[in-house]
Order: sequence, then structure tokens, then C-alpha cells
Amino acid sequence: MTNNRALLSIIITAAIVGGGVYSWQNDKTILGEETVGEIEVGTEKNVNDEITNETVRIFDCSELEDNWIEFSDVETTLHFCYRKEWGGMNLEETSTGSDYRIGTIWYVGTGTGGVPLVSYSTLDYERIGGGDVPNINFWDVVDIHQSEEQLSTAFTKLEAEFDGTAIVKKVEVNGQPALKVYRKFIIPLTGGQSEMIHYFIPEVTINNSIYNLEIAGVYSLEDDIDTIAASVDF
Repeated sequence: MTNNRALLSIIITAAIVGGGVYSWQNDKTILGEETVGEIEVGTEKNVNDEITNETVRIFDCSELEDNWIEFSDVETTLHFCYRKEWGGMNLEETSTGSDYRIGTIWYVGTGTGGVPLVSYSTLDYERIGGGDVPNINFWDVVDIHQSEEQLSTAFTKLEAEFDGTAIVKKVEVNGQPALKVYRKFIIPLTGGQSEMIHYFIPEVTINNSIYNLEIAGVYSLEDDIDTIAASVDF
């Protein structure tokens, strides 16, 4: 992962994803004016005692259109479906130096050129240090016990200096409570407006450890992002 994941202006201008986009927007989380109904995607599964990619998938990518294939990597138990035309979806740990972060984060996807970004981070992950753009950690306000109204207010306040607004829906991903967040905000440095959508799935088990999982992309890719969320398996 190159340091351009830390450059918010490049990431957003390239039409990508955030908090996971602020974090990969400042290392990769959108907002529409309309609300959406609750969505239940995936089903619950048991996690194997050993890290393996030979588990039975709960979602068959071949059931989708021909241009959807499965992401898998020997280094992770994370699986999901993605479009062939997005190119190679490689797992990469952040290249941000340890002096500028607490914990760590892994990314799948380029985050540019209209490709959604999938990331998972340690529960303590946070970017630290100075920069042109403030470090915003959306996980600070992810609380599945709060109401959608309370969460929408919390997300909006978090990026108030960017004239941001947010709509939050409580959903399920692979049988686990999650948030689907629509964001509108002003892009720092350029002044343009961006619209993004994020799934926040807290405390999932990947590689027998607990991480926070995020799926994010521009609003125009909502259908594709929903498909990723429906197919994700960890």
C-alpha cells in the first residue's frame, strides 16, 4: 500500500472510499439524500479453529453474472465476490510507518478508477501525526446499540468541518450487526463534493483474530457494494 492511501484529496478525487476513505482517505467510509430499507445479507457461519481457505463458501459467486469472480488469498480467511473488470484484487497491509499509526490495517482493491475498497483493521487502529487533512476515525462512532438517528447525528458531527452529512441504516452482513452509511461531504483541498457509501461490520473474526471490516465506494457503485456485502465471508 503506497502512501497515496494517506492522501485524502487523491483518494476521493479518484472516486473511492473512506473512514476506511478518510483513513485510506487518510490511509480508505457515503451519503445519499434518500433513506434505504434495512438489508439482511449473508447468513451466519462458524469459524474454523485453523486458518484455512478450504472452508465451504456460503455464497457462490458463480450464481452472479459471468463477470463476477471470487476474491481469496492464502494470507486471509476473507472471501467475497468482485467484478473481473476491476482487475487484480490484492491483499496489502498499509505501508504507513508505525510512527504515524496505532495498530494496522489491510486493504483489498485499488480504491481508484471506480473500484470499491474492502479493508479490515485491528480494533485499536488509528492514524496519528500531522498532515493537511485531519485524521477522522469513523470507528469511533460505530455503535450498533445506538439508534439510526443517533448514529446519523454522530457521523455528521464527526466531519462537520467538511460540511458533511450522513444517513445511517442498521443492517446485517453475514449474520452480524453492521451499519450502512451514506455520506456527502466537501473534499478538502479541492472544494468539490463527494458522495460515498460504507458498510461498517465491527468485530469480525478473520484469521482467528478480531478485526473491524469495512466496505466502501462511491455512491454510484451502491449495487456493486451491496453485492460485495452480500457475498462477504470471513
